[in-house]
Formats: sequence, C-alpha cells, structure tokens
Amino acid sequence: MAKSSSAATVDDGAELSGVSAELLKACQEHKPNFKAQRENEADAAFVERVLTAIADVPDEIYNALSPAAKDWFAAAADAANAGGEPAAPEGFQSAYRPKTPKQAKKKLITREKPQKPVKVTGPTMGALIRRAIINDRNISVQDLESMLAAHGFTDIKRTTVFSFQRGSLDTLKVAEEMGRFSWPPEQAAA
Repeated sequence: MAKSSSAATVDDGAELSGVSAELLKACQEHKPNFKAQRENEADAAFVERVLTAIADVPDEIYNALSPAAKDWFAAAADAANAGGEPAAPEGFQSAYRPKTPKQAKKKLITREKPQKPVKVTGPTMGALIRRAIINDRNISVQDLESMLAAHGFTDIKRTTVFSFQRGSLDTLKVAEEMGRFSWPPEQAAA
C-alpha cells in the first residue's frame, strides 16, 4: 500500500483524513468487508476494532504504513495492553450518533380500576341437560335435543346428548348416595 494521507469516506459520508484514513484503508485492504465506524458504535469501540485489525494485517501491509501510523499503533497498543483507552488517531472524525432513548408511556395514576367488559353468555349445554334431568329424571334424549335446539344448540350429535344425560344421571346418583342431593318427592320413587 502506498503511503497516502488522502481522505477516506465513512458510512455516514464523513471524511477521515491523515493517519485515520491510512489505517482504515489498511484494514480494508486486508479485510475488504471491514466497515468504518457505524452510527451506534462508540468511538472507543471503533478505535479498539481498528487497533485489533491493524495487529492482524500481514507484514507487507503494516510495513507500507507511514511512520505516523506505526507510531500511533505502537502507542495505542501500549495503552490498550496497560488497560487504558487508546487515543484516536490523527484525522479521526467521530461518526457516533447515540440512540435517543425511547420514552416509556406514562401510566396515569388513578384509584379507579379499568372495568373489563363482562362477557354475557347463556347456560352451557351440560348445565341445561342437568337442569332438565333434575326437573324430570326420565326425560328422553329426543326431548333433551329439542330443548337444546330451543336454546341455540342445533349442531349437537345424539351420542353427545346421550353421554351428557348418562353422566349427569350418574353424578346425581353419587350425590344422592352421599346425601348432597335428593330428588323432588314426585320423582323419588322412580
């Protein structure tokens, strides 16, 4: 690489000059996909990335650097190895643009709790069948189907209605045996 102090353009259109431009060109010569400083990349992180990239370039690219670029690399490497923050090279122009923090929506402070809409639903199919069986323990499956159709349950299979009927009768029988349910007097003898 020829010694040059010509300018290099970074992603946002800013110009790097002098040692900064030379170092960026050397990094890109070794790794063509090496990117200049990004808007959200802090200056120290970018300088560290350039320093690491220059440490990895082949000898022929490093030897082609100007004495000022080599001096910057030596000083920056010493500072980084000592745990400090290396200084930016001559001609460095920051492209860092901090992101503006998003403002959280402010919650209104009130003593009132928002009311959720109450969902109005009718009785379930099981509840309708249990009520019908309690009123008439000997109700037929056909009578249950017509009662369900009157309440909007029109697409119910007969086997489903029969299963609910048998299950309800069995549940009520167990409740009766436990003393928690009793049939009305007119149905008790059945």
